[in-house]
Amino acid sequence: MSASKASASKTKEFKASVSKARASRPEANPIMVSIGLALAIGTAVFGAVVSLKVWKNVSFAFLSRDIVSIGDLPAYAGFMSQLGVILWFAAATVCIIGAKVLAVQQRFLKFQQFLWFSGLLTILLGLDDAFLLHERFLPNMGIPEKVIMTFYGSIVAAYACRFLHTILSTQYVVLVSALMFFGVSISLDLFPIANIDPYLFEDGAKMVGIIAWFVYFYQTTMTAIRAAAPLES
Repeated sequence: MSASKASASKTKEFKASVSKARASRPEANPIMVSIGLALAIGTAVFGAVVSLKVWKNVSFAFLSRDIVSIGDLPAYAGFMSQLGVILWFAAATVCIIGAKVLAVQQRFLKFQQFLWFSGLLTILLGLDDAFLLHERFLPNMGIPEKVIMTFYGSIVAAYACRFLHTILSTQYVVLVSALMFFGVSISLDLFPIANIDPYLFEDGAKMVGIIAWFVYFYQTTMTAIRAAAPLES
């Protein structure tokens, strides 16, 4: 028997043993897994609320109610900000689900990693936008806003370097346009220009950037899933 045939035989035996081990392993009840996951996440959220209540000495209502209700504001107050947060987490969801779908295809491993990291990065940016981490929360803890923005920039630069080849294989112009609009928004935040409406230009540029970010990752993920679909059939 040649060396190649022996190697193929060993590989076949190894795969058969792995399949047998998986078949003999009792599978977890998916319903119980889902319930356990929901309880774990709920417990973590409730623990964070309790910690904030004790730390800031505020009521549960102050932490649980909608901010529009707390401030007795019109329902449309903060409309663009709320929409931006929704789009952040919509983009993150698309990335993570896409990564899970592509996990069954070994040839898409690099793209799967790209989507996982993209989803995590998007969650970080969404949390920052939702809870004003770089504007209020972290500066109130003594961390300057410029240091935080530099940290975010370093993360984005490392991400871009790590997945540059993958990004260049996609419709990257949309992603570049999103980053450009974010850059305009950040520049106006750090270096205000007199005689212009800062909310119109700064927040407007950020909103366009968020929309472009969502469109890019939606189109990119759908394209990858469609490319993998024939391999599944």
